[in-house]
Amino acid sequence: MKIDKKLADRMTKMGYDSSFSLILFLLYKMQNNPQYATLSELPFIVSGDNLLQFLDYYGGKTISVPTKEEFLTVISALSILQRSHFQKVEYEDFAKLCENGEKQNEIYKCYCEICEIFSQYDFV
Repeated sequence: MKIDKKLADRMTKMGYDSSFSLILFLLYKMQNNPQYATLSELPFIVSGDNLLQFLDYYGGKTISVPTKEEFLTVISALSILQRSHFQKVEYEDFAKLCENGEKQNEIYKCYCEICEIFSQYDFV
């Protein structure tokens, strides 16, 4: 099979991230695996050696990634924990500054879960 000259030119001019993106797209098409459908975007988020390290660690595994909202909830809960336990600010005083309503309930639940986890493990 002969590759079109324009395609060959474009491939030789591709940057590192674009090349990795192409490789992941080709894997998706060759293996017809729907779990690979969005992986071609990964090199633009985790580039270069970090992508190779990611593949070393997670290659062949199925993982679930938390949402940004879940991540931010844990950050808020950790911030409350830090202020309430280490800086001696009352939980209620600080929680009022964070969020209101439903989100505050999520943060409080997360805060309680983190306190429970910290009571079971020594992270130092």
